[in-house]
Amino acid sequence: MTTLDNVTNGVIARDELLRVARDLIAHSRANTVPVADSVVEVPAQRYCDPEYFEREKRAIFERLPIVVAGSQEIPQPGDHMSVDIVGIPVLVVRGRDGVARAFLNACTHRGAILTSGSGSSARLKCPYHGWVFDDQGALVGVPCRKEFGEVDTDALGLRPFPVAERAGLVWAILDPTSTADIDQFLDTFLGRFGALLEEFGLKNWTVLRRASFEGANWKLAFDAHLDFYHLPVLHRNTFGPDVSPHAF
Repeated sequence: MTTLDNVTNGVIARDELLRVARDLIAHSRANTVPVADSVVEVPAQRYCDPEYFEREKRAIFERLPIVVAGSQEIPQPGDHMSVDIVGIPVLVVRGRDGVARAFLNACTHRGAILTSGSGSSARLKCPYHGWVFDDQGALVGVPCRKEFGEVDTDALGLRPFPVAERAGLVWAILDPTSTADIDQFLDTFLGRFGALLEEFGLKNWTVLRRASFEGANWKLAFDAHLDFYHLPVLHRNTFGPDVSPHAF
């Protein structure tokens, strides 16, 4: 059993991972499975309670590095795209300096969504009141400035998320208040898997299109992929009979 004592910043310690791996290999060789002391019951609320989902967003999606774009989706300076992740509107921009950045996709005046889809522009203009931001998130234009009054433009730039670009992917921590060193976080979070990602050469791929699909509750889908118990039944006419139903 993995305990909180073995977890640092959401990453399981290496010795704990090795212990678990050795246990699973031993069970595999013995054709046995690790079992709990009793049948585990999971309340349905874990999958459908809005308050529980908000807690998950804070504990998972707003704390760990998440892929928000492929590098080739914003290949040129000025390219930008928007994406919604668990209700958080994200704007990903390639600056004139070539650096990928991610911001909360909301004008700092009244919170209007700045842009949808993808495009390329040196400036991002709010469709509501026309406030203008540059490709590094700075507020550079306020219409009717004299009548509007003095504003602290330095304090009213777009709210940035911590961002790093690795293996042809743009990663972000979707919490603008996070002080985490995302580069260091990714080193630990990805570990040796980071080198495997690099081998795919994703930064040289070409993006044909992006599609979004309405799907199942994210955790139901995740749990379904961890559940081998269903293989000999649901997949009995294909690969089910050839795969062990034991989930490790």
